[in-house]
Amino acid sequence: MKKNIILITLAIFALTNYAIAQKTKKENNRIIFTNLSKLDDYRQVYPKCCHFYNSSEDYYQNKPVENIEWSPNSYFQTFGAEKIEVVKNEKKENIKISELGYDWMSDEYGMLMRLYNKKAYIVVVDGPLCYYIQFKNGRAVGQPDGTYNYYADQKFFTFYSYTLSGEINEAKEKVFLEYFDKYGLKDKYKNEKVKYDEDAITKKLVKYIKLANQKAAKK
Repeated sequence: MKKNIILITLAIFALTNYAIAQKTKKENNRIIFTNLSKLDDYRQVYPKCCHFYNSSEDYYQNKPVENIEWSPNSYFQTFGAEKIEVVKNEKKENIKISELGYDWMSDEYGMLMRLYNKKAYIVVVDGPLCYYIQFKNGRAVGQPDGTYNYYADQKFFTFYSYTLSGEINEAKEKVFLEYFDKYGLKDKYKNEKVKYDEDAITKKLVKYIKLANQKAAKK
């Protein structure tokens, strides 16, 4: 009896420590983006954030357009129009996303964004099959170890295109399964179990899109 009580006590202690560790981990991840307010603060962590680019190649080569940037956390909607605060030649102005005049920019966390049909999309995967999260309907937040955590602000709106210049369409599991099947990854994808939350599900999908893209690039 005494032995059982000891075992139960140890089990409760272990579970309590695990819960505390998980909470601390989540809080540490949350700090990465909640303690940042000004652009300079963001750029201490994400040097490529809040820029505009003339092309996606310029993004990868770290060649942003000079004398223009946008303010983090400045996104808002008015009468259905999405706007952000743009700083050009040190002058601030709220501009509609549909009227920015650029096809490429970076978000608050340094992720490449593509502007298409008057909407902004975060490029999560660039390759033969591209995967996107619609700006402000989900976030891909960089972590110190170089990975990304995914968060849904309201509803998680995701999209895809074939190559980075292709037509952007709403993401559908059927499209991804057909793509994975083409490269022998469909069964592995379906059989891999993950937690039922946006972060884990997105990480799994991104993992297999990248694997399939690697196989596609070799052909």
